[in-house]
Amino acid sequence: MALKTASNTELAKRFREFDEARVYIEKFEEHNFADVCAAIDYMLVHKEYYYLLKTLYNKRFDKGVEEVAEYLFLRLECLQRGEDQEILFRFLVCEKPFLRDKAFFYMVSCCKWFALERVFGLYPLDAKSLQILGEYGECSSVRLLMQRIAKEHEQMAPLIEKFFSVYGDGDA
Repeated sequence: MALKTASNTELAKRFREFDEARVYIEKFEEHNFADVCAAIDYMLVHKEYYYLLKTLYNKRFDKGVEEVAEYLFLRLECLQRGEDQEILFRFLVCEKPFLRDKAFFYMVSCCKWFALERVFGLYPLDAKSLQILGEYGECSSVRLLMQRIAKEHEQMAPLIEKFFSVYGDGDA
């Protein structure tokens, strides 16, 4: 999930400055997807990560955002800057499940740089999420999150057992 940041001369010819590429990103629904991708690539080469993420977040209700998000998250290198990471954590609680999932999977794939224990309580950790986390077990950030999940499960298990002992599970 990382962009190779080698200079692309075709992009340099296509967009001479930030404002030219910005128009394609801010109004992606009005442009050809290939042009939007070229604008995203231009921004990635110029390390405009926060701008891209902020714009994507602000346009999360627009038609076609899934396609743009898919492209961006596949090309985005692992971000280390605090501001960039904070906006990614905002994605985890946004109203769009697709964007929540993309942000979570991206963060897990870059687990070395993220404090994933912060994900607990923000993102609904289901069986699929736990399976993905299991693939990154060598990462200390993933291990910390899994320890937090295990501790929570340890506290909940007796309450669940008590519930079923009182009410049974035949009517469920």
